[in-house]
Amino acid sequence: MSEKSALPVVLGAMTFGQQGKEQARVHDYETVQEIIDIFGQHGHKEIDTARMYGGGTSEEYLGHLQASNKYDLSSKIFPFDQSSNALSGGKSSVKHTAQDIEEEIDTSLKNLGVNKLKIWYLHAPDRSTDFLDTLKALDTQYKAGKFEKLGLSNYASWEVAEIATLARVHNLIKPAVYQGVYSAIHRAVEPELFPALRKFGIGFYAYNPLAGGLLTGAVKPDQPVDEGSRFDENRHQGKMYRARYFNEGYFRVLDQFSELASKYSLTQAEIALRWLTNHSLLKREHGDTIIIGASSVKHIKSNLDDLDKGPLPEELSEAVSGLWSSLKPYANNYYR
Repeated sequence: MSEKSALPVVLGAMTFGQQGKEQARVHDYETVQEIIDIFGQHGHKEIDTARMYGGGTSEEYLGHLQASNKYDLSSKIFPFDQSSNALSGGKSSVKHTAQDIEEEIDTSLKNLGVNKLKIWYLHAPDRSTDFLDTLKALDTQYKAGKFEKLGLSNYASWEVAEIATLARVHNLIKPAVYQGVYSAIHRAVEPELFPALRKFGIGFYAYNPLAGGLLTGAVKPDQPVDEGSRFDENRHQGKMYRARYFNEGYFRVLDQFSELASKYSLTQAEIALRWLTNHSLLKREHGDTIIIGASSVKHIKSNLDDLDKGPLPEELSEAVSGLWSSLKPYANNYYR
């Protein structure tokens, strides 16, 4: 089946992994395979994971299922130390040093059962290691044939500009992709980051298109959430998501978003996904892409169907676009 969506779609594998691991919500191989198969039936070809997802077990699941036989696989290195070891997967620390970069990418390749990754990301900044030293280490791994493209994630716009300039001046591997948070209710990337990406020819991969489930209407601030979900306050990730979205400004706008869905007889998820695909700053010609995750077969089916649909009615798209102005004072930064 050929791709119908206005933008390419990437499957985020953060929810795949062993039971009890941080972020992992789909634990049996059969369901993971079914989700991947449905994704492929819509004509999409790329799966995104990371060393930190499920304490490393997300990569292992994809390797066990031999996902690389049909899909391009990408992964990431996340810097951490002992004080932020909640998502580490066992090591006491990881930096963007030459040694750690080589060890982490080799582990990813082994876990995934591949010789080369589509994209290798710096998952978040390591500001304790000089960016030029990191680029030199990445260039060595690139020239060794271990990945096709370099990606950045969760960096500030000025850091992207610095890294891209260093790469150009020193003739090193240049970043080709930036992965960042972007949705109808989190558009902090637009004023500074998007112009920087366009200037340096870097595509944008949008994660969190449904704001961790808030834009589905399934998450309510005054109701309990599922154990292990993105808003589980007993998990590191849940605390992060609550800090990002659980405030008066967001609750008020989410009520407005729900009213729009009722008015137009559409689901909240459909409105959110169609707005991002057809009415945001994302453009196929710039290499932009949407990343969607899945915690169930039902969700992946409905989300992929919604992404295949065209633009929203003009009045509705304008109403959704207008929500951001009242959220700006409440929104967290897009970078870490």
